[in-house]
Amino acid sequence: MPLRIRFLLSLLALCLLSPAALHAQRKRKAQPQQPRLSVEELMQAYRFTEAIAQLQTDVDAARRAGVPANRQEADLRRAQMGQSMLLGVEKVMVIDSMAVPRAALSSLMRPGTGCGTVMPMDEVKNLIDAPMARTGQTAYANDWGDRLTYAAADSLQAPTRLYGAWREGNRWTSTGPLPGLDEEGMEYDFPYFLSDGVTLYFAAQGEESLGGYDIFRTRYDAGAKAYLKAEHLGMPFNSPANDYLMVINEDAQLGWFVSDRFQPADSVCIYTFVPDNSPETYLLTDSLRQHITQVARLQCIALTQTDAQAVQQARMRYHNLRQTAATQGTATGRYVICDDTVYHSLTQFKSEAARRIAMEADAVARKLTTETAELDALQRTIGQGRRTAEMQLRLRELQQDIPQLRDQLHTLQKNYRKAELQQ
Repeated sequence: MPLRIRFLLSLLALCLLSPAALHAQRKRKAQPQQPRLSVEELMQAYRFTEAIAQLQTDVDAARRAGVPANRQEADLRRAQMGQSMLLGVEKVMVIDSMAVPRAALSSLMRPGTGCGTVMPMDEVKNLIDAPMARTGQTAYANDWGDRLTYAAADSLQAPTRLYGAWREGNRWTSTGPLPGLDEEGMEYDFPYFLSDGVTLYFAAQGEESLGGYDIFRTRYDAGAKAYLKAEHLGMPFNSPANDYLMVINEDAQLGWFVSDRFQPADSVCIYTFVPDNSPETYLLTDSLRQHITQVARLQCIALTQTDAQAVQQARMRYHNLRQTAATQGTATGRYVICDDTVYHSLTQFKSEAARRIAMEADAVARKLTTETAELDALQRTIGQGRRTAEMQLRLRELQQDIPQLRDQLHTLQKNYRKAELQQ
């Protein structure tokens, strides 16, 4: 078709457009095109479906061009994992969140007596009688102070694994890697045991993690003499960011975990939550998708607080735990030996007798914390006009027990100081 005729036809089509159509056409041309979000931006926004579509296109294009697509395929697996995890977000009540400097993390993770001690690996790595090319970031000592769990690698190129060690005086003798926890390509760190000594939480990064580090849980199988296949904790505990260091105080019914989601490079956030032995999950529907995504991201922790009374009770337990920590040294793993010597772990005691007295003091401190919280709750209930004969009897028992426990704790504290100074 001659150029003149094509021009006339285009002019005629333009003339036939209505004023409204012309305005809409100009508006579309005037609107700037939205920039395409990167895959990582889509992942951090939990827009996994869009990330999958974009990555699948990239993978197909790479295959047609005959070039490797390893990174895109790895990201595609992550996006598919995230999409799957949104189908089973756990209903978790988070009562507090606190941003802290990353360097101060270990010193702030003091969940109370009976929970062992989380410490920086730098504090103990030179005391472990085992060759280590590099180590993880934190170690965990049990409440008795005679067992240590830590992460290390035997070469600079090898990933870190979890190791156990037992105490011999002021030194730690390695018992080797924890059996069963040797998934290929996984980097392990941040171990923590429950008081049963068999349930282990840790963080790991690799093909089975959504972000960098994700939190996992396993148990020791005495019959197989190895740890079971680790369970990924899912959302909201895990995210496309780094999530690590799960700690639980079973007596206080409180837990803590750490994440760097929404945080600058030098900070992390400590989330305080209420553990549930029978957890439930949300049912993902189109109408609830936005709400569940916000809960999974922990974008607003108030969205997790669906039971006002349970939140109040958990906050009271948290307050009592912190108050006891401030007044009773052993409640936070703080042992005052003399004016210029304070221990922060049972592992620091040089005297075996002093360490065992300190452990007994810890047990008394735990009971004191529990009974003080029970007394506070009982007094509030009775003060609201709800009382029974059983309540009155329990009130009198607690009012007699608590002063005796305080005296017992004070005596034990004096005794472990004396034993440690005499060694």
